[in-house]
Amino acid sequence: MQHWSPSHLNTELAKKPVRCLEYVVVQEMVHLIELSHNERFRAILDRELPDWRQRLDELNSGHLADEGWEVAMAESAAREAE
Repeated sequence: MQHWSPSHLNTELAKKPVRCLEYVVVQEMVHLIELSHNERFRAILDRELPDWRQRLDELNSGHLADEGWEVAMAESAAREAE
C-alpha cells in the first residue's frame, strides 16, 4: 500500500484559492479509500465534493496547469481502463 506524506504536496499550491486546496485534501483523503482514479474514486468525489470538477479546472488554470495535473488524471484513468 502506498503511504501518503505531506512532503508530496507542491508548495506552489499555496498560491491557489482555498477551494482548490480543499479539492486536493479531499482527493487525497479519497485515496485512503480508493487508490486509483477509477469510477469508484470519481463517484466518491461526486458524493463528497459535488463541484470537484470545477475546482480541478480552477486548479489547472494558471500557473500550476503546466505541472501536469490534467495529464496525471488522464494517465491514471487510461491505466485503469487497460
